[in-house]
Amino acid sequence: MAQIFTSGSGTREDLVRAMEANVQETVALWGRVLGCQIHSTPEVDWFLSGTQLSMFNGIIRAQLSTEGLDAQIERLLAPFRERDLPMAWLTFPSTTPDNLGKHLLKHGLALDERLPGMAVDLRNLPLDEAPPVGITIKVVENATEMEQWIYTLSEGSSFPSFVTTLLLDILQRQGYRQSEHYRPYCALHEGRVVGTSLLSPGGGLAGIYNVCTLPEERGRGIGRAVTLATLRSAYARGYRYATLQSSKMGLPIYRRLGFEELCTFEFYFLPASTWQAS
Repeated sequence: MAQIFTSGSGTREDLVRAMEANVQETVALWGRVLGCQIHSTPEVDWFLSGTQLSMFNGIIRAQLSTEGLDAQIERLLAPFRERDLPMAWLTFPSTTPDNLGKHLLKHGLALDERLPGMAVDLRNLPLDEAPPVGITIKVVENATEMEQWIYTLSEGSSFPSFVTTLLLDILQRQGYRQSEHYRPYCALHEGRVVGTSLLSPGGGLAGIYNVCTLPEERGRGIGRAVTLATLRSAYARGYRYATLQSSKMGLPIYRRLGFEELCTFEFYFLPASTWQAS
């Protein structure tokens, strides 16, 4: 694990770089769960799972030169195009050139999401706040709970059915064991998983991912509660700062908790067969 980021360890820019590293390490971890090898050079990090879902194949870091940029982009897209695989290309504040996104659009990618990168000092949070009445929050401990966690995340996030099937297949093949690299949490109501979150350390920060509540359970404070439980765990493990990328739905929750928007992360996607039509 990277050295935990503290207030005395750097500037605001250093914190943003740590936030980038958290995303990159989390995506790389997911790639390894899928059985991928992370390909890394001084200019780029990428992985390819062979799965027909863009977030399961992609480029997670790029520092490219302006000279011959179009040729570099085409070379990097070639492994995905040759296999007719959809892919994602993530850009960060440190991505070079800083107008890379404009060039990706010219090569058939589309800007799918522009998410605010947020961070918070864990000492400023109401970590002792109780969850809503009737809600219990716990870390996932076994395969049965992880299966329920996947179903809830899939329903709450409107995942296509084949994504749910893929996640369940991975769980069945690999089993479930608790890990220091990630830690899923579930919110329970009368024994049913109604909310999810995931703690993913990286870059010296506590990364918060997969915060989700079932549609019929929203508006009760479950998302806030499961987020706080995850942050409480991170604080107990010695983390000083937490980071996340917020959807529009979650943004008011995180702002009220004290998360500050420090940068923007962009997600570009290339659908399968796009290259054949060009």
